Amino acid sequence: TSHRLILLGADSVPKFGVLAWSRREWRFIGWGVVAYFYLALLIGVVMLVLGVIASELCIEGQWYWWVGLTGVLPGMYVFARLSILFPAVATEAKVGWDWAWDATKGNGWRLVLLVGLIPAVLGVAPALGYGKHLLSDILLTILGMVLTVIEIAALSLSFRFLAEHRMEAGGPGFSETKLG
Repeated sequence: TSHRLILLGADSVPKFGVLAWSRREWRFIGWGVVAYFYLALLIGVVMLVLGVIASELCIEGQWYWWVGLTGVLPGMYVFARLSILFPAVATEAKVGWDWAWDATKGNGWRLVLLVGLIPAVLGVAPALGYGKHLLSDILLTILGMVLTVIEIAALSLSFRFLAEHRMEAGGPGFSETKLG
């Protein structure tokens, strides 16, 4: 609903929210399962390999943290490039893996920052302040919600930019995106 509201305007969403799930919601959930599957798979495989290498090289302490971060990046990269499917599906565009990969070509690391690293930092930083005072907990929760809305809007606008750019370039399957 948030992606539709941002990309297609207020008339594109029901006044009282989604009362029954349609094919669009199931496609959204399906692509979420696919994206998170690849995220977990790649992180698991890369971390296993890097963990064995780090163990053999006797890497410890601070260096082990860098090995962990390095292990997360390939999964985050694939997830970020697939994340463009969420606003696409919300606009009922008939797109898939190939479209997402083509649309995000040359922008993968920017999307990693947008949907991976920035949310991770913005999610962890406020969490460090939880549990100290009820008022600060409430304010940090509100801040987290506002940041989530900003992230969704940024992903929606990234989709709009990338889809329009690809349509201008005559990319395959881009004529079916419905942008307001």
